[in-house]
Amino acid sequence: MQSTSEWVKWALGVALALSSGAFGYALNTEHRLTSAEQTLQAHINEAKETKADVYQRLNTQDQTQKEVLQAVNDVKVDMAAIRGALGIPKASVK
Repeated sequence: MQSTSEWVKWALGVALALSSGAFGYALNTEHRLTSAEQTLQAHINEAKETKADVYQRLNTQDQTQKEVLQAVNDVKVDMAAIRGALGIPKASVK
C-alpha cells in the first residue's frame, strides 16, 4: 500500500500538470485574441484608407462635373451671343 506522502506527491504532480496545462491554454488564448485584434485593426485601418480614397475620388469627380457643366453653360452663353450678333432667332423647342 502506498503511503500518504506518495499520494500527496502524486496529487501535487497531477495538480501541477493541470495548472501548467491551464496556463498554456491561457497563453495560447491570449495570443489568439491579440492576433485577432491586430488583424481586425489592420482591416479597420485599410477600410478607413479605402473610405478616404473613395471620398477623395467622389469629390474630384464632383468637381469635374461642375467644371463640365460650367463649360456647357459658357458654350450656351456664347451660342446665344453669336445668334444675337448674327440676328439668328433661337430655335423653338418642339
